[in-house]
This record gives sequence, structure tokens and C-alpha cells, in this order.
Amino acid sequence: MSKAILILNRPMLEDVYRVNFKNYLDIDLECTSNAEEAIALTKKHGPNHYSLVLVLTDLDSGRGIETVATKLTELTNDLKVIGLGSPVAGKSLPDVTYIDDPYELKNVIAPVARLLGITAKEMAAKEVPPLVPVPLKLFLHFIKAPCDLYLNYQEEKSDAKESYSLFMKIGTSTEERIQKQMNTGLKNLYIPKEHRLNIINLASETLVHVLKNEQAPIDEKLDSLDKGLNLLSEYIGLKEIPKDKIQELGSLCVSEMQSTVKKIPKIRELIIMLLQNKASFTFTHSILSSYIAEAIIEQMPWGAKGQSEKLSYAFFFHDIFLTPIINKIPDTTSEEELLFGEQLSEKEKEILLQHARMAHDLVVTLPQTPVGAETIIMQHHGSRGGVDFTTDYPDYLAPLSKVAIISHAVAELILENKKDNQNYEVEIKSIMNEMKERFRRPTYLKIIEALVKVKGF
Repeated sequence: MSKAILILNRPMLEDVYRVNFKNYLDIDLECTSNAEEAIALTKKHGPNHYSLVLVLTDLDSGRGIETVATKLTELTNDLKVIGLGSPVAGKSLPDVTYIDDPYELKNVIAPVARLLGITAKEMAAKEVPPLVPVPLKLFLHFIKAPCDLYLNYQEEKSDAKESYSLFMKIGTSTEERIQKQMNTGLKNLYIPKEHRLNIINLASETLVHVLKNEQAPIDEKLDSLDKGLNLLSEYIGLKEIPKDKIQELGSLCVSEMQSTVKKIPKIRELIIMLLQNKASFTFTHSILSSYIAEAIIEQMPWGAKGQSEKLSYAFFFHDIFLTPIINKIPDTTSEEELLFGEQLSEKEKEILLQHARMAHDLVVTLPQTPVGAETIIMQHHGSRGGVDFTTDYPDYLAPLSKVAIISHAVAELILENKKDNQNYEVEIKSIMNEMKERFRRPTYLKIIEALVKVKGF
């Protein structure tokens, strides 16, 4: 089997690339998070060990692919370089093949095959393995096993042979068995290849059914909203999932977020409801931020109809790439806490730094994204380019981005205080004073002042 290096700081896509490259191209991918690791691998194994290196064009603001294109090709002239994404700032590098949409795998497989001289006939002859992995989380909402489900106890052991055992037969009651299996540390269940797309569609349809049911209890809808966010975060990038499926489920979740915000008259009741529901931090933070943002918009002289919906859309998708990371640390209340803590790997911290840009790049591909929502997502940590965090929030950001930043900060502060003290009661004057210490520019202060008139604090 041929070998290649994939330099990708987005773990959710790694398995997708590995499976597709192995099955269609007979290429074994080794994944790294930066160019330096790739160079070290090439030096370790020799110049002819790898036939190809793929790297995100925006990695390290474009410096990653420049490093690969110069230093790796110095080691061997035979190594082909593929840039996943458009050239940064329109600057094409010589001897690099660019692929515009790295999330649409069919757009990646075909040019790689051409570059390596692999014919369509040869790819068609390749067989997909009889059992394919599907994340355990996807099965949490099923009452009964939708098909035969298998476990592979060797999945985390790179040198071990695959060893599958039947976990549940089709129709078996799942009860708490899926959650218990997640607690063992295994990430996937394995299903017969012919059921894969059907399983994903069933999961989506179940969530959509609950969200469309006006009579469903609010707790059930909150649970479906949380699972909807998790489902989308797991499957972004899979070629089998059309973008309209992401859009449909995402838009339904946003609409239900808006509905929930309007149904709850006080922020205290909303917080209690979210915490009792044990929703993920990502979702709890999103809906709480949406609640605060809608209330602020009502107080702003330039506030207009439709802006609240735009902000809710942005908040639903803004941390979608962090969901799998944050779910591993259930008591999380702050992204900065994760960035400077020791719970995350360097690869995960890189995603944390890039997540606003990644979410922006996703929503611009969705056909019904409200105009301007992508800018809010890009700027929600105060960075114009959606990379890194800042403590000096600039004045040039869009007005709705500033509302999102303040709402985001207030929601985070409330959740942090609630974590430290379960009896904590929201005191708006204290929150406003803390916000004024962090955000000193006049345009931000005007938004903070609007908090005093927000109903429900």
C-alpha cells in the first residue's frame, strides 16, 4: 500500500480522509498537525517512503504549505504536494496542485488519482470493507438497534489486526448499552457497509421529526437540539451527506432555538432548564448567548427585524467544530480555560485557535445562510480572520459581531459563576461592571449599557 502524509488540524476529517484514501486509492495516510512533524516523518523514513503530501492551504496562515512546498520537495523531487483549499491571498506556489473544496471528498479523490496515475477503473475495482465505523454518539437516540452493530476492540491499537464481535443484533433494545459503551473509551460502532447512509439519514430524520413536532415537550426538543449539533459536527465533510441535509437540520435547530428563547421569560429559568437538561457546553453556551443577543438587539436604536435570527444562526454554528473536543470535558465553561489548560492535545488546541475560521468556511457553503451570519461567526472572538483569541477587541468589527462578542462573554461569565457556585444568582450590575473592565471602547460600552434594560435578568 502506498503511503502519504496528511497535514490537517481538524481531527473530524482525519478518519474521513483515511477511509476514503484507503478504500479508493489504496493509500495509507499518516496524519500530522503541522509541517514540522511532516518534515520529521520524511527524514525519519527516507525520501521515497511517501508519494504524496496533502496540506490545508490556510494552515498557519499559509506558512504551513509554503514550508511543505520548499523543505519537503528539497528532500525528494518525487514527492507531490496538494494544497487543500484555495491559495492564500491568491498566491499560488509552483509545483503545488490546489483543490478548492477539501470538505467535498469526491473533489479530492479524483485529482489525487489523476496525479498518481490511478484510473477510474482501478478505483471502481476497490472494495469498501464489509464493516465501516460510525461514531457511537450517533446511536444514542435510537431505541432499538437499526441494524446489526459490531465492536472492534482493537480500533485504538495501530499495529493490531481488526477483530470484530457482534454487539447487538438488529431490533435489540439499546436501553443504556450505547452510553455504557461510550464510557469504555471506544469511539465507534461498526455496521455493514450497505447500511451506513441509511443510519445517518435515520438519525437526521428522527431529530427533524422531534424538532417539527410542536407538541413535543421542551426538554425533548432541547435534547434533540443538542444531539442535532453533535450529529452535524460528526458528519461535516462526509461526501455522503449533501449540504442541504446539513442546512435542513441546522435551520430547524436555529428556529427551535429562537422559539425556546421566546418561550422563556427569565434568564434564571433558562439557565436552570439548560443545566437540568445536561446539554453540552457548546449548545448551552449557544442558546444562552442567543437569548442575551436577542434582548440586546431589542434595545439598540439600529436594531432591526431579522438580526436576532441572524445571530441565532451564527451562535448555533459558531463552535460546531469544537463540539467533539468539548464533549470530552463535560465541566468546561470557557474556551480560554481549555486553551491554557493541559486537557487538550496540541492538535486539539490548534483546532480551538482555528474554529471560528473553520465554522465560517462551512456556513458560506450552505445555501440558506443569512447574509452577514458568516461574518459574525468569523469575528466572534474579536479576530477579523477567525484565528486565535484577543483581549483587545477592535472597533472595526461589524456591529452585530460586537453584540455577539458581548453576549458570548456574558453567557460564559454566567456559566463560570454557576459552575463555582450552584446557588449563584445573576446580578446584572455586577456583570455589567465586569464587562466594562474587559471592553473599554465606546461602541462596546453602548452595547453593555443595553444589558440593564434586558428583561429577565
